[in-house]
Amino acid sequence: MVCHPGKPLSKMSPFIIDKALECAVDTVKSIRCLRSGDLLVIIGSATESRSLNKLNNLAGCPVTTISHSTLNT
Repeated sequence: MVCHPGKPLSKMSPFIIDKALECAVDTVKSIRCLRSGDLLVIIGSATESRSLNKLNNLAGCPVTTISHSTLNT
């Protein structure tokens, strides 16, 4: 998940990010902040993956979702 320029996800409260992701999908297994400032969100089902991929705004920050090439199995 990548936040567009202007308000980086690394500057947002982790509690706000967690609550916003819980509203978008039911179960989030893990959330990690990568060195690039992107978030790696691990979820449990294909249905939740589709819901997350439709997300274009996270707590007021426009975001782009990208499926991970090797972890997406």
